Amino acid sequence: MKWKVWICVPLGPISLVILMRRVPRQMTKGRERRALDSWSISCRSELVIIPPPIQRKHDLVRPYVEQVAIRVRDIVSSLCEAGGYAYLGRTKDVESLAEKVETGRFSSWNDLDDLFACSIVVPMLSDEPAVVEELRASFVEVECKRRGTSRKDPAVFRFDATRFIGRLRPDSVPGGVGNLLGVQFEIQVRSAFEHAWSVTTHALAYKSSQVNWRHMRLAAQLRAAVEQLDQVVLGFEQNAAFISEQHWDDIKARQKIWIFFSNLVESQKLPAEVVPRSWGRFSENFLAIVLATSENRINNIVRRVDAALAMVNREIRSTVPETFPRSVSLLQFCVGALARHGMITGPLFRIVPLITGELLTLYPETRKVGAGFDLQL
Repeated sequence: MKWKVWICVPLGPISLVILMRRVPRQMTKGRERRALDSWSISCRSELVIIPPPIQRKHDLVRPYVEQVAIRVRDIVSSLCEAGGYAYLGRTKDVESLAEKVETGRFSSWNDLDDLFACSIVVPMLSDEPAVVEELRASFVEVECKRRGTSRKDPAVFRFDATRFIGRLRPDSVPGGVGNLLGVQFEIQVRSAFEHAWSVTTHALAYKSSQVNWRHMRLAAQLRAAVEQLDQVVLGFEQNAAFISEQHWDDIKARQKIWIFFSNLVESQKLPAEVVPRSWGRFSENFLAIVLATSENRINNIVRRVDAALAMVNREIRSTVPETFPRSVSLLQFCVGALARHGMITGPLFRIVPLITGELLTLYPETRKVGAGFDLQL
């Protein structure tokens, strides 16, 4: 065996590539030549020639774009954190920039508005107006291209997210550095479904290494499905009215739990402080505790829940809102009530409740449940 060193000589912006291969001694010159040709082709496929003026301009503005990116990222990330949205961003690399210029759709450097671009991913399209108003309050608006405002063939499905083009506000740049204030950036506001479509199909269909009708067709079909999903979610309540409802004991029991406790709150028999963040999650947890009181399958779930609610109601009637315990959660109160009135007679099956010192003080009967959730690290 012997070593062969092949060097791809740098040319302008092309990087130096060195490949060292161990070649069998018995390899003929013809096979060696074919191996070299094969490697040369793969080498060339990984290199991109960038027109020197584009490379020089990119290198010149990159430090300013990076500084703008840091400031925009800080502001938009804070907005996303406060609203519970997802964030992602990128600075356009020189290869992507050269491709964009070569589309012929831009007449000058000033027309390029996404040297830095980021996206805000919102759960639903109804969240979009509030996000756009936040962006207008945080940046200088150059243009806002709202979804649905461009002309579109009704038979065509393509990316159509809202795009906010802006600049930094003078008061956000110490000293008012002109080079930073002149850099434009793009902020897209996407729905969660839109974002999923974009990240999964962008490289496969729109920036792939081949031109394929089937790929483009499939991407458009997926985009149509995304648009429909967004519209269904936007009109969730109206669309749900067209669904035929069927009986399911689990749902019926959780509805009973929700209605029972909601009525107690509305009639002020329960203080507002104990209202859980989500009645849906509370109802699910209450049902789980009721089912965990028996190791065997409970055939009539609704009847079992009715019995549990009667016990809780008996306990609530023995108190008044002013003296209702505030040191335990509403679910903990229910565990205490079920233990006191005999539904919980021992450790729960497949459920680990939260048993605190405050609960044990109020309801010593909960000792029979066991240690409960371990708060130790």
